[in-house]
Amino acid sequence: VRSVDHPPNPMNRFLPHIVLATFALCTSAYAQNCPVPVTFPIAGAMVSSSPAPTTLDPDLILAPQPNTPLVAFAGQHYFAATSSARGRELYRTDGQTISLVADLQPGAASSFPRELTVHAGKLFFVAETSAVGAELFVHDGVTTSLVTDLNPGAASARAQGLASVNGWLLFVGQTAGGAPAVWRTDGTAAGTSQVVAPGTVVPVDGTGSTVDAVTRLHVGAGGGYALFLGRDGGGVYNLWRTDGTSAGTAPIVVG
Repeated sequence: VRSVDHPPNPMNRFLPHIVLATFALCTSAYAQNCPVPVTFPIAGAMVSSSPAPTTLDPDLILAPQPNTPLVAFAGQHYFAATSSARGRELYRTDGQTISLVADLQPGAASSFPRELTVHAGKLFFVAETSAVGAELFVHDGVTTSLVTDLNPGAASARAQGLASVNGWLLFVGQTAGGAPAVWRTDGTAAGTSQVVAPGTVVPVDGTGSTVDAVTRLHVGAGGGYALFLGRDGGGVYNLWRTDGTSAGTAPIVVG
């Protein structure tokens, strides 16, 4: 295991504890410890189960990116790391060992897991594969699943801006031919829906305003709402807020 030339990495204190053994658990004798991918897209179906702590590639690079910090979940810390054998995938540590969570894009290609967000006792994140593009995934501590293939097939929903608000996980995503919009989910395909559809007229001060496209979400102070920039039909951006409901979504009026 090595680190790249970055500022001091909090993971470095764990590295001496990793045993660099000369065997791999994904041989026939230990195949049960390897993640088992399934065919995409199957929203809600298990993508892979987390393998037991395993010998990692000796060139594993622990280089946290701005949108993939270490996130505490279920007694461990989750993060993205890169190796020549698996590309950039999701890993976790208990402070003693590092283990692969899921190889969502098998082989040396990367799924680029990012935007790790804990919500309702599960870990949500965005990842991309050649089968479904950039979509929303969920990990329950054991298995990793696709929440929903918002933009079906290999096309990407460009999911981003995850925010836990009022019991919902909010995010920005888009469907085929659609503009980026605010969505909410309970972690299932059936429980995923648009908060406000692009072009919807929202009453404001006796008139109306539309939001035809949005930027990423930011959780507001106190956590009861999220903020985003919404572009109207004229190409003008305004600051909006949402509580996760269509009735609670509106532009913020200058006082």
